[in-house]
Amino acid sequence: MFIIENEVKNQNETKKSKKWIWILGIIVTIYLVGVLVFSFLTMPNTYINKVDRSLIKKSEALGGQRDNFEVVLKGRDNRNMKVSADQIEYKENVPNGASIDQNPFVWPMSFFRDSDYAIDYDITYSKEKLESAINDSELLKNVVEPENAYIVYKDSGFEIEKEVMGNKLDTEKLANTIINSLELRKNEIELKDEYINPEIKSDDKTLNQNLKNAKEVEDLDITYNFPQKTYELKGKDLVDLFDMDNGQFKLNYDRVYEYFRQMAIDTDTYGTTRTFNATGIGEIQVNPGIYGYQMDVEGTADEFYNVVDNKQSGEQEPVYLQEGYTRDENGSDIGNTYVEIDLSRQTMWTYIDGELINETPIVTGNAGMDSATNKGVGKIISKETNKVLNGEDYDGSEYNTPVSYWMPIGWDGEGIHDSRWRSAYGGGIYLSNGSHGCINTPPANAEVIFNNIPYGAPVVVYESSTDYSPQMAY
Repeated sequence: MFIIENEVKNQNETKKSKKWIWILGIIVTIYLVGVLVFSFLTMPNTYINKVDRSLIKKSEALGGQRDNFEVVLKGRDNRNMKVSADQIEYKENVPNGASIDQNPFVWPMSFFRDSDYAIDYDITYSKEKLESAINDSELLKNVVEPENAYIVYKDSGFEIEKEVMGNKLDTEKLANTIINSLELRKNEIELKDEYINPEIKSDDKTLNQNLKNAKEVEDLDITYNFPQKTYELKGKDLVDLFDMDNGQFKLNYDRVYEYFRQMAIDTDTYGTTRTFNATGIGEIQVNPGIYGYQMDVEGTADEFYNVVDNKQSGEQEPVYLQEGYTRDENGSDIGNTYVEIDLSRQTMWTYIDGELINETPIVTGNAGMDSATNKGVGKIISKETNKVLNGEDYDGSEYNTPVSYWMPIGWDGEGIHDSRWRSAYGGGIYLSNGSHGCINTPPANAEVIFNNIPYGAPVVVYESSTDYSPQMAY
């Protein structure tokens, strides 16, 4: 019994041994067949320049362009382009010495790892045909240029005008994409980096900061008030003085200067002939003189820059080269506080707030000696007491004359002063025994004028019926 069981056991073991030998034989056979096959074919997961070249003859795997491969390029606005290798005479030439170095004895490992080969093919194609294919494609028809986002002023105020992406292609980049796609065997390409895009988009930080700055300007309300007119700079009137410079909102100096130059033309009174209501006569025309308002256009423009930079709304005062004493709604600047001198009648009137406080005869410049007092509108430049007046007399000698009250009215040395050496005034004295150009005044009257007339008040000098006097310098 024991012997029979051992025999059965031995037979089973023999069968198992034969089975393993048979399986091992099959494995070895498969392996050897694989070694033989992969001596001629590329292994699985073989890639050349990222293109799958598995399970083909090694002699063909490196063989460059293999068929009339076609690339479809998808662009914006549903525009496409197709290019084939034959169309542009595209060829890939294998460089000398290039090979696929694969050990066929390790072929089982190829199922678990990739074999990547980078081959620098000598690629040739017709540049002229590629250029023609690009130029004739839909991608280059009705091209819309890209536009940067920018700040614009509309009825509702400043806002950002959104960028225009457009559909303009960089043809050099497009050509490179086509060649690369043929080389890498990519059937379909979505064009992105090949487009020329706007440099500034609506979410640009600098652009949005400039918008914030522009809105601060938009909120400004700057006024220059004159009795006859108010100049208000806000909204579009203010915005029109600005330019966009490299994306920044900046004042245009030429337009700012022109704005204030026109304001000066409209409001300056310096150097103008005036209509004046002469005492006892009525309306006359009076020559210019040193009196009046003259705006410093450049200085006002510069100050305006400071106002805008500091975001200062409200009323602003122009910068002046010359200033008058007052302004009226009708544009005149004499007002109702002034000194009036008629050289023809040799009389001087002083008005304070429209009230005549003094009327006096005077002696003015010696008309017979070409020293007639200048006519025009001067002003009380200063007021001094106990002043010594110096000059050259008609005989060539120097004179030094002390006066108690001195009020210069022009830049040529003429002024109103008391003259204690005179006992008579008015009439025709000035024709032969007049002054050197000053207005000689009885001491008591000179004191009244001195004590009441303010600095800067206009002094209107005219001739109502004679014509001896030159025009006052200005």
